[in-house]
Amino acid sequence: MVIPVKPDVIIVGAGVSGLTTGVCLAEAGLSVHVLSHQALPERTSYAAGASWGPYMLEGDARGLEWSRQTREILQQLAAEGCGVRIVAGIDAAEAADAEPPAWAVAMPGFRRCEPHELRGRFRSGWHYEVPLVDMPTYLTYLQDRLLAAGATLSERTVDSFAQLSDLGRVIVNCAGIGARELVPDATMQGVLGQLVVVKNPDPPVVRFFQDDAEHGDLTYILPHGDLVVLGGCAVAEGSALDHDAVAEEIKSRCAEIEPQLATAQIVEVRTGTRPKRPQIRLERTDVDGRVIVHNYGHGGSGLTVSWGCALEAAALVRAALDGPGRPD
Repeated sequence: MVIPVKPDVIIVGAGVSGLTTGVCLAEAGLSVHVLSHQALPERTSYAAGASWGPYMLEGDARGLEWSRQTREILQQLAAEGCGVRIVAGIDAAEAADAEPPAWAVAMPGFRRCEPHELRGRFRSGWHYEVPLVDMPTYLTYLQDRLLAAGATLSERTVDSFAQLSDLGRVIVNCAGIGARELVPDATMQGVLGQLVVVKNPDPPVVRFFQDDAEHGDLTYILPHGDLVVLGGCAVAEGSALDHDAVAEEIKSRCAEIEPQLATAQIVEVRTGTRPKRPQIRLERTDVDGRVIVHNYGHGGSGLTVSWGCALEAAALVRAALDGPGRPD
């Protein structure tokens, strides 16, 4: 590993959180080096769906604000051909009296579904527009943007912050599930997810569909031009998972909503481990005279809060570098 002469910031982790935080810092003029223990296709964020939506953040004021900031930036990026698109679709629920969350009501194009617009087991729902993100394309865009801003990136496994104590002035922890051992943080849990990528059939799917289930059998259909991402599942880390059987079950469930998906060709099956925590950890700590800014534990909301969290983490880094007792 070659690291430039003591950069301002060392970022541990190069998923959507690490890359976005790196972009914010590098484009602000700081010298940044990002460490990843995996190449891009193996990173957890690569396997995300991914649609914007603060589904698990209701009642979390900081989470909702981070989500709002992220949505505004994703809407701007949608014009840049970087894997972000604004797509209309439906959020549905099995309960006939389900109420949409307040944030959904405020979304562009919001209206409640008519009965004839719902299929299968779903009895209520609402339309709106959200950013959908093709994660392989988007992560490549973020990484290219990071490097174009002058940052550097290398692959390395980090077992302790002590290994980095003399390498950068401030450490930013975006290690995701790796924070469980790195911090260590016993509150971190891994949630194994799987999705299926299929060729968009004819007639093509052009609108997204998502359910509001809180159990593991999530159902979502996210169109990305020639491909459609189908999901999903969420099971405890370490569970036995028959990937082929789960893929067929996901595809069958989605075909109840969009029948043409029944014969759609499977292109790829992606799996990843979501880094779940009771609350997102975004704060500064000082350990043995070294400043560490933590930005991890986003669970399934990593994309949704990515820019909001990155901007706040970057502000904490700048305050540490500029404030009294700033690190050498």
